[in-house]
Amino acid sequence: MFHVMAVFLFVLVVKADITSEVRSRGPTLKPISTCCDIPELGDPKPLSECSTPKLTGPCNDVQCVFEKSGFLIDKNRLNKDIYRGHLLKWLESHEEWRDAVHKAIRDCVDRDLRQYLDYPCKSYDVFTCTGIAMLKDVASQMPSGPPCGPPPVDKPFECCKIPPLFTNEELADCGIEKMSDGPSRGPPDCSKQVCMLKKYDLMNGDSVNKEAVAAFLKKYSEANGEFKGAVDKAIEVCLKDDLPGPSQLCEAEKIVACTFFETFANCPTWVKNDKCDKLKDHMDECLAKYNQN
Repeated sequence: MFHVMAVFLFVLVVKADITSEVRSRGPTLKPISTCCDIPELGDPKPLSECSTPKLTGPCNDVQCVFEKSGFLIDKNRLNKDIYRGHLLKWLESHEEWRDAVHKAIRDCVDRDLRQYLDYPCKSYDVFTCTGIAMLKDVASQMPSGPPCGPPPVDKPFECCKIPPLFTNEELADCGIEKMSDGPSRGPPDCSKQVCMLKKYDLMNGDSVNKEAVAAFLKKYSEANGEFKGAVDKAIEVCLKDDLPGPSQLCEAEKIVACTFFETFANCPTWVKNDKCDKLKDHMDECLAKYNQN
């Protein structure tokens, strides 16, 4: 079931349009994604130089950073050697993104690009292509999943109110924002997930203490008895040594994500309304098709 739910929810969160989301933090070359925390691609100096005054529009801030970084020959032409070299230099400090970076180079530097805006903006086209290419690489590493489309409803997680594992104060202590209905900029990175696990002594050095996690989850299910079956399933599936997932995710991220996916998939308090019934039918259909393959 985790294989199905992982792809099902991955499709859900990745379908957010990274080419149109409002960028309110000032100039950045950090791809926006709710599936994975891709680090900032830009260098600090050009990012700082383009911060004041704040530039408006989806093209201007990215173009400023590209110009300051030397990525453009002129307004409409990418300096492919410089941009390729920049990505390869960035890779030296982010080895876990090797496959994603090389895909970005193949898709966005070595090929002609489509125009993403209603008007020409080469820097925006290259930046958007880079983010999409890196996300596609992550998607390719997900376990093979059901031959069906994304969830047919908005805010599907409203269909199962899962009691929180951690308090808002604990999340804040580790730099994790409280979940909301607003747009997400990606799940907490590995260090933040590890921070949360350490609060409950669930780490053994750099590795997750799976026995301690199992005990922690059993205690959670005792306090939330209706979720015992779902939690037992999560323990069975998510604490295995061969847990699948993108190579960019650390062990803690995979286990936390898997636990949520399994609990959601086996939710005992599924909301009964037209929206959630539609989602449940869709999930059952996906699982049935997956099991036929």
